[in-house]
Amino acid sequence: MPDPPTSIPNAILVSMTPVPLHSIRVSFCQDRLMSAADQYWYNTRTGEVETGHQSSWTHLLGPYATRAEAEQALTRAKSRNEDWEDDDAEWGGTK
Repeated sequence: MPDPPTSIPNAILVSMTPVPLHSIRVSFCQDRLMSAADQYWYNTRTGEVETGHQSSWTHLLGPYATRAEAEQALTRAKSRNEDWEDDDAEWGGTK
């Protein structure tokens, strides 16, 4: 069984009773519901895009609605990290 993620961005978590995170397989991407088979993930260990959930959560970025979006995962993550660092610097008064 794969390791559950520590958070699930863009996921729909609607339940009256608690459920384990690893059992949730539906995400909300680009204004539509996607099943696990429709999702694309970027594997940080292999550098490959995967269709559906195949690897451990510890090595995946996503889900993405298209293969092209998943292929740009590292570029997108780098850009977001730079934005957050700038925000932190502004908040801390060092910029």
